[in-house]
Amino acid sequence: MRDLAARKQLLVTESEINRFLLKEDGKTLAREVHDFGQRTMQLRGLMTTAMAAFSIVKSGAATPTTGKRYWFDPILNTFRLGTSLWRAFRNGKGQESSASER
Repeated sequence: MRDLAARKQLLVTESEINRFLLKEDGKTLAREVHDFGQRTMQLRGLMTTAMAAFSIVKSGAATPTTGKRYWFDPILNTFRLGTSLWRAFRNGKGQESSASER
């Protein structure tokens, strides 16, 4: 009977240690996600500037009579899509957090 009680106590202790480690892993993951978000926000300014530069180059170089597609059209469209998705995600997340704070 003592062996079973000791074994049970060891299992409970191991479970508590695992719970603590999982909690610490969650905190570490949350910090890493936050840091990634901060780096992404820093790149947002660069993306906006690049989009503006591509728009200027495209508007200055476009000739409607040739009908050719320029090589940077897909890049520009990708930047536009990326920023619109980022804004939608960011705005949706902001609404969710403000609703939960109430």
